[in-house]
Amino acid sequence: MLTDSVSVLADTSGVLALLDKSDPAHEAAKTYLQTLIVPSTILCEVDYLASKRFGSLSARRFLASLISGRVALLNAELRDLELTYQLMERYADAEIGFVDASLIALAEHHGIRRVLTLDRRHFHFVAAPSLGYLELLP
Repeated sequence: MLTDSVSVLADTSGVLALLDKSDPAHEAAKTYLQTLIVPSTILCEVDYLASKRFGSLSARRFLASLISGRVALLNAELRDLELTYQLMERYADAEIGFVDASLIALAEHHGIRRVLTLDRRHFHFVAAPSLGYLELLP
């Protein structure tokens, strides 16, 4: 368990802001690179959107940054997937998806209170069970 108040979980939109130098949030997002942790649960979404928006080279460079260890990777465990499912069920009317629910579950498991995201719609009303609402960056 990480249990660390400095670490920042990356949401897909946060990673896309890092990859896109023209994004208005790019510079602010870069300030969190040293403490950024990328959940494995966002990788497919990042690959798809980065390839579509910026080309496959951008997606491959992001993957290379994970392989090299320049950016930390956090794998989900079965218990994280269980909480992800519970959150998706509890908030089914709001259509919370797998990625957002998994970020909240991983935050709960590892005691990480901060998320780099530009997509705030679900994080404003879904709280981690013992952490409460997460701090949204930038």
